[in-house]
Amino acid sequence: ALGLSFLAGGRRHHAQKYNVGAASMYASMMFIAVISLALPSMYQSLFAASGPIIPQQHINIGLAVLLVSLYVLYLVFMIRTHPEEFASVAGGAAQAHDERWSLGLSIGVVVAASVVAAFLSEILVGAVQGTGEALGLSSPFIGLILLASVGGTPQAMSAIGMARKDRLDITLGITFGSCIQVALFVAPVVVFASYFTGPEPFLLSFSPAGIGLLFLAVLMGSIVASHGSGNWYKGVQLIAVYLMIALLLYFVP
Repeated sequence: ALGLSFLAGGRRHHAQKYNVGAASMYASMMFIAVISLALPSMYQSLFAASGPIIPQQHINIGLAVLLVSLYVLYLVFMIRTHPEEFASVAGGAAQAHDERWSLGLSIGVVVAASVVAAFLSEILVGAVQGTGEALGLSSPFIGLILLASVGGTPQAMSAIGMARKDRLDITLGITFGSCIQVALFVAPVVVFASYFTGPEPFLLSFSPAGIGLLFLAVLMGSIVASHGSGNWYKGVQLIAVYLMIALLLYFVP
């Protein structure tokens, strides 16, 4: 999504400026997300390779509480105490909006949209997963490429649209913000929910290959976004890395 946004925006605008401080904050939060997933994965490979153990579940709960707390404080920092750190520097983003929804209407629309999106996502995931299995695609490709791409299409379209309007700060907020939200909020919530709805607790533990791919993606995205300006070739670079990962996962047995 970020690569397509840089490409689409760069095709229309020669150079696009954005808040490099905000990009740095997004990058640091994503690296924290990588660390939070890498540490329990390392513990499992070293001490619990034969199966989950009690200390691993304690680590899991502790990390989940810590990540949710970190995410809440991140929102407080971004919205309440230091909003200037995320202020836009692009001219397009400074355009005023005369018509604004009330707080009640905004919350109602968000809740209603979330319910509808959850219902449609359940149908979509089942359809895409069945199609992928029928085509003989590997599970990593279905999960990390096919489902992620289809499920993230609305966010990607919003990010690309903002980039074309030279509002790259909003684009970075959408793309990086969604990654941060999934890693620091959604994943811990799934951990808590698994104790009530799942047959067994969900552990924040993944394969070394998966953690490695996540680290490379975060590293590349952070490097490309660290200069405070965007152009179409940065988009090409990010898309190339994405296609490399997709090619690798496509041929996973």
